[in-house]
Amino acid sequence: MPAAVAWAGADDDAGLRLRLVGAGVAVLLTMAWDDKSMTTTAPTPVGLPAVQRGRIVLLVTLLAGAWLLAAAAAVRTTDVVPVGPLGLEALAVSTLLLAGAGALARGREGESVAAYSVPGLLALLFLQSRLPEGWQLVSAGPTSSDVQQRWLVVLIACAIHTAWVSRDPGAR
Repeated sequence: MPAAVAWAGADDDAGLRLRLVGAGVAVLLTMAWDDKSMTTTAPTPVGLPAVQRGRIVLLVTLLAGAWLLAAAAAVRTTDVVPVGPLGLEALAVSTLLLAGAGALARGREGESVAAYSVPGLLALLFLQSRLPEGWQLVSAGPTSSDVQQRWLVVLIACAIHTAWVSRDPGAR
């Protein structure tokens, strides 16, 4: 991913390539979060929440490293890449896909729902392109403070929803 950001295309397209890496990282995180062994892991002494926490720490570390390498490659290519706003966008898209996958997986133990992340992302991009100009998130410039505030609201709402659907159903 970092090599594609650094060397694929023209220098002024580095922001778009970094945005695509963010969408790819979001899809990878959602696909890797899917757990087909949930019904086997839940009754073990370690418990499902501990396994999920360990897996998310590993995934976030690996994918954050890939994002940081891609961002460094983009900045090395050109100095005008808004890495911070694009990072917020990638994080919000990741939590949005995780919230959607978590909502779909609730009550479907052992069933794979991660395959819905790519069509879900494409559907979200299509739907947001149909919103009025003042509500769009992607087509507007990522450095706009209104767009950043909207991404932050999406991030917070989806993080709360992801935490809610990820809670242990057997816990009180």
